[in-house]
Amino acid sequence: MGGLFPDDSGDKTATVSIIIEQLGLTRHQWDTIVFTWWLWIFVGWTATSMVYALDAAGEEGSDWVKVASPEDRLTMEDKSWTLLITGVLAAVGNQLLGFGSDAYGRIFMAELCVLNGVVGTVGFAAAHSKAMLVACICINPFLKDGAAMITQSMLGEWLPVYWRGIFLVSLHAMWNVGRLAITVVWAAVPPAQHWALFFSVAAVLPMVLSLYMRVRGWRYESPRWLAVSGNVDACVTNLRLAAESGPWRASEQRQELPSGWDEPGRLRVEDDAGGAVQAQQQSLRQRLAELLRSPHLRYVSSVLCVSHFALFYSAGALFYWAIEYFKQAGLSAAIVPAMVAAPVGKIIGNLSLIVGGPEVCLIDRCPRVPLMMLGYFGFGACVLLLCASRNVVVLTAVMFFGHFFQEIIWAVGGVYVTEVFPTSVRNSAIGTICTVGNMGSILGNVVSGPMMELWVCLPLVVIASLLFLGGLCGSLLLSSERKDKTLSDTVGYGTC
Repeated sequence: MGGLFPDDSGDKTATVSIIIEQLGLTRHQWDTIVFTWWLWIFVGWTATSMVYALDAAGEEGSDWVKVASPEDRLTMEDKSWTLLITGVLAAVGNQLLGFGSDAYGRIFMAELCVLNGVVGTVGFAAAHSKAMLVACICINPFLKDGAAMITQSMLGEWLPVYWRGIFLVSLHAMWNVGRLAITVVWAAVPPAQHWALFFSVAAVLPMVLSLYMRVRGWRYESPRWLAVSGNVDACVTNLRLAAESGPWRASEQRQELPSGWDEPGRLRVEDDAGGAVQAQQQSLRQRLAELLRSPHLRYVSSVLCVSHFALFYSAGALFYWAIEYFKQAGLSAAIVPAMVAAPVGKIIGNLSLIVGGPEVCLIDRCPRVPLMMLGYFGFGACVLLLCASRNVVVLTAVMFFGHFFQEIIWAVGGVYVTEVFPTSVRNSAIGTICTVGNMGSILGNVVSGPMMELWVCLPLVVIASLLFLGGLCGSLLLSSERKDKTLSDTVGYGTC
């Protein structure tokens, strides 16, 4: 845990980390948590609606065919090419969003993501041709999914150590709340029968969220990012919102803040060694140089790129092709229960990590890396079991547990990557990892359909093999954690 460090004048200087730790959890930080939850619900909601768009647009005699024409129905080849383009744009988007959110702010880039979600869902409702439909599918993940990556870091940068693990895991539960909610809408008004109505409903959430962000989003900007960007005045303004809002609950303990912490020139940021350093405005080139000159960060980034390639391949291939697998395997009766069981399994996976509360729950008691590896091996085993049964109840249970383990990877991995990188380059590093991961997703999306035509279970065998490889890679090569420490803000540019 950070502390107070003497500056050149002999006075005591407060770091952003110390202010956040001594504030505890305030009502303003709770508002930030709820706001971030809604952003993750939005991402799960809109990402899943695209899966249902692909499925409905490929069915013969669906409402889409009536809205457009029989020639505009998406074939297996159309879906593969669309997912290829989508994956490439998502990979480019993750990198741009990572750099952009480190250079221009978490809220600014998240707002662009939500606006893109509005354009995508409204576009689905208004589409009347294959070209327009494919365009909406392709642009949808370019900025939309990045809202999760950006705001995960933003929330982590607001939270004290005591609450960080629990609330970062809770974000992944909210993604699946969004997935489950749109799945309920899909079951009630399936786009195969009610195309325009389904996507009109799907457009409501992103539209409301976009309007809210335009009016009040600035209040939630990360004080750490503001500080490392040289905008200390704005950092102090947002920290004052937290300080003046009072504790989140009456029992919440709050320490006295350092005297004069909000005076001009007094607030510092924290480097990797725990030292207090003067914040400096840095260009994007300087930020990247900071990342590249650290051997430790280069090593961790490389390992995470390999493991995330396997994860994105597996999660993406199963996400987009599970319905098609059930159809080709003659298991259509399993589609609806399995698609409902998947997000429920993910939500239960999240809850299993945080039940019991701070310092008692798994995410606080267990090291991050072994938990992630448990997720890789459990997910891989469940994917193989999908090939071993034709019983609807068994398949639904396997989908439940497979997504349970998958969510362990996403949730614990999300906490790990937030903690291991400093604020100045956090999203640039995560964006790079997600870009490599999206290359895996591209490959999985493109080859799974053709592999299914060779042998219906082949894509599942490949998915499981990659998951075992990713789990083995992480088990052997990852070790460093900052589980019980405050977040660092910079690799270091001169301790005071």
